[in-house]
Amino acid sequence: MAIQLETCEHGIIVRFRDGAGSIQSKIVDPKDVVDALASRSKLDTGLLPRNTRYYARLANYQLIVLEMPEHICRIAFSGAGTPFDVPMPYLVFFIKFVSSADSTCYNVVHTSLFAAYGPVLDSNTMLYRFPFGNVFPGGQVCWGSLPVIETPSLAELAIVPTTILSSKFNSDLSLGNFNPFPDPDVPGAQISRSEHLLRYLHGKPEFDYDILLSSATFGSILKDFTA
Repeated sequence: MAIQLETCEHGIIVRFRDGAGSIQSKIVDPKDVVDALASRSKLDTGLLPRNTRYYARLANYQLIVLEMPEHICRIAFSGAGTPFDVPMPYLVFFIKFVSSADSTCYNVVHTSLFAAYGPVLDSNTMLYRFPFGNVFPGGQVCWGSLPVIETPSLAELAIVPTTILSSKFNSDLSLGNFNPFPDPDVPGAQISRSEHLLRYLHGKPEFDYDILLSSATFGSILKDFTA
């Protein structure tokens, strides 16, 4: 039986065709409609990436938030003869994607990247600018010429963070990503660009969190994605 739902100031108008073919209508409480639909529906995400912190299915897209623990990362920088092996801070990736009609593939349409002092604990957890460039001030990753990421399952969205970090970095977005600090090797100079930071941290075992610039709380960033 087909039904039609329409909102009104008194609740939800439900219209349906009865057994005799006549159209009937009645006003019901919105909560009753929600409960009825929920009792007949099933949400199954399947396997998610191991470091998933948050997942939401919205009207026109889906959102997943992945975390990446501290690690030593090899960064290739345009113009540098050799890559840099640098300590990476804790990272948080917001990945917006859409699925095909039959949910056989998922296309990433937007990714934002932030640093953090550790795992996201609640909506008030502060996130910070990613310090090494390739990211716009608001957190959006600059994909450049990289192809669109398409995966056959939600679990394989785990490749997004490694794809971003293994892409070649450049100086286009290298200013304003962290708090500048004196260069210990050059008297009177400061380390203020991401390429300088990469050279400074190359071979070091730990990241200095004191240089991070605050961006916004996890809750406020999430609200921008889900509003």
